[in-house]
Amino acid sequence: MSFSVLYVHDFSFYYDQNGGVYTAVGLPEKYFDRFFESGFDTVTIFSRTEFVTKEVALSRGFLKIENENIKLLFRENGGYARLFNPLNLFRFVCCIKSFNLVTLSTPSVNGTYFGLLCLLFKRKYTVEVAGDTNMFDKKKGGKIFGKLLKQLTPRIITNALGAAYVSKYLKAKYYCKGESLVSSNVNINEIVPSSLTREYDKKLILGFAGGLNERKGIQTIIEVAAILNGKLNFQFILCGGHQDKDWKSQVEKQGLSDVIQFAGILNNSELDDFFKNCDLYIQPSLAEGIPRATIEAMSYSLPCIATQLPGFFEILDSEVLFEVDDSTAIAKKIYALASEPEEMLRLGKANAIRASDFLYSNLHKKRVDYYKSIRVKL
Repeated sequence: MSFSVLYVHDFSFYYDQNGGVYTAVGLPEKYFDRFFESGFDTVTIFSRTEFVTKEVALSRGFLKIENENIKLLFRENGGYARLFNPLNLFRFVCCIKSFNLVTLSTPSVNGTYFGLLCLLFKRKYTVEVAGDTNMFDKKKGGKIFGKLLKQLTPRIITNALGAAYVSKYLKAKYYCKGESLVSSNVNINEIVPSSLTREYDKKLILGFAGGLNERKGIQTIIEVAAILNGKLNFQFILCGGHQDKDWKSQVEKQGLSDVIQFAGILNNSELDDFFKNCDLYIQPSLAEGIPRATIEAMSYSLPCIATQLPGFFEILDSEVLFEVDDSTAIAKKIYALASEPEEMLRLGKANAIRASDFLYSNLHKKRVDYYKSIRVKL
């Protein structure tokens, strides 16, 4: 018997005129190995899609998916608007009935929509709980959608065949009747030992990786840079895309172009170089599930500064956690650490030990075992 899964997400995939499908480091191809190694034969993705040329996709840091058993459900440009086209409702209902399992990324727009369809038409589904319902608060119309999520998300998770959570906090908050798993979606293959040897006159390289949006704290980073500018020899390097504002123009208007660099979306090799060249990693998010990029930074023995959110409390000590939007306190901590190389080394070594709990080889086995238990119930 052949087993198929429909995977529903909000990530923006690219496709080209030759049938190629492209994804980026935020949702790499090997992410779907958990399904194949647990006995599923095909993975079909429903998500946001955009038609581009191969050259454009590669220039933006996307890579072509090589596994021919990973496909897009609809090969057409599509965002959230198509969910509200009544003509598409029949297509969606037929889709969920044609797969053995529907797996929903939540909280998400697409995941919520398909979750309601699965409940209505009694289709078997699982959820991957990647964050809290406040993740949309800073997006356009997000507060309205956030209120809807707070009502619908618990019901969708509770009635799922299984729930895979990225943090203990989310598992405790959102109950599921079925199978459960706590496993971050971070992809760490090794721990890079610390080689931090600092000189006081060296430029301090401050790193950030993730979506360039308000929820990830980009505004806070700009404010921190403005406070430190002229007081410290430093440079912020921001990696990522999917901007919700013209952050570069804002940086230019404030005269911070010399201390804030936008590196764009990086591939795995480029990210490796990025982390190795950083001295200190900053993640001032306003909302998080479990911060994958921070854990990756920790695996490079980097000291990290973040905000007081449940996901960070599970991986970092309170001494490096600050209130959301408190750019002044974060700037003071960066300034203090710049003259304390031994303290930075201590924090980096402690982070490397914590990051070892998130090695891909260990977490992947848990994910595969979880989906094997789900498959036998189909």
